[in-house]
Amino acid sequence: MYRKAIIKGLRFLRRVQNADKGIPATVSGVVSGCWTSGETLETLLLSPFHDKSINGFALDLIQFLQSSQIKTGKDRGGWPLVIEGKKASTMATGHNLAALVLAQNHFEHDTQIVTSVQDAVNIGYEWLEKHQNADGGWGVEPNGGADGSVTRMISTFYALRAYFAQSKTVDTSKTVRDGIIWILGVRNIDNGFGGRKGYVSDPCNTARAITALLRSQQYTTKDPVIRTGLNYITKAKPYRKLWPLDTEVYVTEGAPGQTVYNSNTTTDVLEAYLVANQYNKNVENLVSWFIENQQDDGSWFLGANSTFVRDIKTWSTNEALYVLSLASNAVSEQYVNRLRIRVATLKRLSIALFLVIVFQFGFIIKLPGNLIQLWYQIPENIRNIIIQGVILALAINLISSFLYDKLPPQQKKRNET
Repeated sequence: MYRKAIIKGLRFLRRVQNADKGIPATVSGVVSGCWTSGETLETLLLSPFHDKSINGFALDLIQFLQSSQIKTGKDRGGWPLVIEGKKASTMATGHNLAALVLAQNHFEHDTQIVTSVQDAVNIGYEWLEKHQNADGGWGVEPNGGADGSVTRMISTFYALRAYFAQSKTVDTSKTVRDGIIWILGVRNIDNGFGGRKGYVSDPCNTARAITALLRSQQYTTKDPVIRTGLNYITKAKPYRKLWPLDTEVYVTEGAPGQTVYNSNTTTDVLEAYLVANQYNKNVENLVSWFIENQQDDGSWFLGANSTFVRDIKTWSTNEALYVLSLASNAVSEQYVNRLRIRVATLKRLSIALFLVIVFQFGFIIKLPGNLIQLWYQIPENIRNIIIQGVILALAINLISSFLYDKLPPQQKKRNET
């Protein structure tokens, strides 16, 4: 599913690659973004569809990330938002580490590549560990002044992404456990989550929280925190529209202005639904919106409904491809499950039909005669009860098997146990 759209989007990213091997931070022709390039590497490696070998493109992106990582000073090991940046960004560092861990898995048989990437990975995690706040979360730019060090959802979410790539959970990592405790601390009475402590809930940050809580294995989709959080997102959707975009402001120390982070609400909400195994009408509408709004060159503008930010095109394309890949896997799994149910049902029906044919054939050829005589020696009322019992048993078997196939995998495992 969505193969054509995904391949078209990946071709766009290849075409706009800069001479330094990085991906433009926002639109074609601008300076390479460290965060955007790492996100492209992750998107490339997680995509279920490709029209050519991805190794060359992946190696280019790996080399760019290695060269753009900060090597000295208090931000050693982190990545800035864009090439030549002076301050490390938590979002860029967390996302890039997740991508490099995936790259090591992809090139696992090439020890030279794995070894060369390991140094960047090691000092990257050192940076994250060093800059985790006492409350368990991370600021957007820990060395960028007071506002940069304040814990936020956006930075904590992307920092944890690096640990999820290593399959770390609340049970195996204190760093993850502390981060999740902070996320739970910004849950509001409306069951949504805010971007910072004391902030009102919004769909984007609630979606980020749900995704992190599930991937950390703190909760399952059956837990009330997840169910009520998803309900908050669903209720927050405007009537006959998708969720609108949002922004978050960060004041950089010593800078003449402020930095504005754009929240890609459409992708964050879709990711949360899919990670929670919710393939519903809202998911279908979101996926349809992405398919319908892909540009002729294969890209996506940052957008929602009929609102588009046309000076943001590269990282928004990455995020569209990422959620479409998740959706493609979800749809494929649903299709396989439906096909399995149909095959099982047809098999049971065939067995029932075969038994009926054998039974009727025995009467037609009058074989074996002694069995038929024995059958007719049974009183008619008892014969009727036996026939009705066989039919009822077949019906119960078919219905119970159908209902069992409809159960979610977790319930099946509990029942089998």
